[in-house]
Amino acid sequence: MKISGFTIIELVVVIVILGVLAVTTAPKFLNITTDAHVAKNNATGAAFKSAIQLVHSKAMILSSGRAANDLQIFGNDSSGQLDINANGFPVQQYFRDEENPQLNNGRDCEAVWNTILDDAPTVSNSADSSKSVYQATYIKNDQCLYKYNLLPTLSIYYDSRNGQVIIDNNPDD
Repeated sequence: MKISGFTIIELVVVIVILGVLAVTTAPKFLNITTDAHVAKNNATGAAFKSAIQLVHSKAMILSSGRAANDLQIFGNDSSGQLDINANGFPVQQYFRDEENPQLNNGRDCEAVWNTILDDAPTVSNSADSSKSVYQATYIKNDQCLYKYNLLPTLSIYYDSRNGQVIIDNNPDD
């Protein structure tokens, strides 16, 4: 009666081959994950940029290029209303009249994001990154930075003075 099986040498060779394969494919898998995060930030940033331009166009038509409070941008209820600055760009979502609405805090940054992006990744102006996909930070002078929490070197910048949106997709910053 002959018993067949693997010898220790054969098992060690198989384990070494699997180890070599794992070492060579792991960096590729990790790079794919980073690439996926970059692609998601790219897509979100492009949607945000397009939405800013659409809001600007609609605001220019509806408010004749002047600052406006509670301008109906989307839908038929108050969730689709935004305050527009004197340059025609979205700055906040408050339901009170201001002569010259401005973007001036993290809550404003969060409100602009949530109002103009339909089914967008979550955003919070909280420092707790576990609460959302993006963290909205008010920089200064009517500017917001939306940092991607899963890879914080990725971000989307918004300047409400001129509507500029910059997508930073450099994961190695």
